[in-house]
Amino acid sequence: MKVFDDFFSFLLLMISLSACGAFFAGCGAAGDVQLFFAEGLHPPRLEHIAIVSANRIELQCDCMLDSADVFLDPPIEIASQGINDTSAWFELSENSQPGTEYIASILLKSDKGHSSHLLQRLYGFNGNPASLIFNEIIVRGSGNNPDCIELLVKESGNLGGLAWYLGTSEVFDTYYLFPAVDVVAGDYITLHVRNEGLETEVNELNEDLSASGGLLCSSNSRDLWLPESTGLPSNNGVMTLYQQAGSPPMDAFLYSDRFSDSDTTYSGFGTAGMLAWILDAEAQEAWVFTEDHIRPEDCVSPEGSTGTRSINRSVPPVESRTRDDWHIVPTSGATIGAENSMDVYEP
Repeated sequence: MKVFDDFFSFLLLMISLSACGAFFAGCGAAGDVQLFFAEGLHPPRLEHIAIVSANRIELQCDCMLDSADVFLDPPIEIASQGINDTSAWFELSENSQPGTEYIASILLKSDKGHSSHLLQRLYGFNGNPASLIFNEIIVRGSGNNPDCIELLVKESGNLGGLAWYLGTSEVFDTYYLFPAVDVVAGDYITLHVRNEGLETEVNELNEDLSASGGLLCSSNSRDLWLPESTGLPSNNGVMTLYQQAGSPPMDAFLYSDRFSDSDTTYSGFGTAGMLAWILDAEAQEAWVFTEDHIRPEDCVSPEGSTGTRSINRSVPPVESRTRDDWHIVPTSGATIGAENSMDVYEP
């Protein structure tokens, strides 16, 4: 989001009030600041906005609204709109496309006369979203077996608007927004995160599951490609899946080769970035942990995994959201695009 001139003016005013309190004990600056928020003397703050049906947007603010406008890119005209106290609705002249990303320019004005201008991503409404889980993962890929993610369709539906994050929806390095494709329970989807830049590396968006070429492609799996070849962290990482924007995680995969005593600064996770992922995964209840916080020991250990010794979910899938759901298969046991092996690697 981005808040423009009125909000910066407000910040300057708050600084002035705070300075007044610092130099003149009797001016009551703290009380003035509280009054500004209590009386709604601040620009409207957007609490929530979403495309809630094929042709309707709804938003919620923290104060009474005098006016509200939304402009979409790609453009869809607003056919009608209305305000109900702190909320607003907008009927679109045509249906949004499932999973399509729209940039919404939002203009809000409170009943006190204060305004704000924000930018927000919205996603086309999907009335029949599929449900996915992580199924097989290569995080220490090499050569002909690069980093790769296999997903299993748990419930039939459409992929439009579903999202994968390296991190979480709030703290991430990269993400992938799935295209609007119908899938059936039991289908495999391979999300390729390390490509070679070949013309044959194409997204399979119809019934032809042999259309894509490239490493680890399979005619038994729907091959989809991350636009940028980012790969995956080899030793410590968080991945999450979401059915729609603002929803809780459908599934998560947390892995680490570290221990609680590996460092004291980052709770054993080694970096501020990894700890931020962990803390948000914890806040979103994406993972089950044994103590009062997630420890490296609660995560899946990637030690021993390679490009052919992938990290596999149990068969049939176990979904406890703990490290116990996962195991590393023996050398050459990776089965991207096919049923997982239950054989376990023994060092």
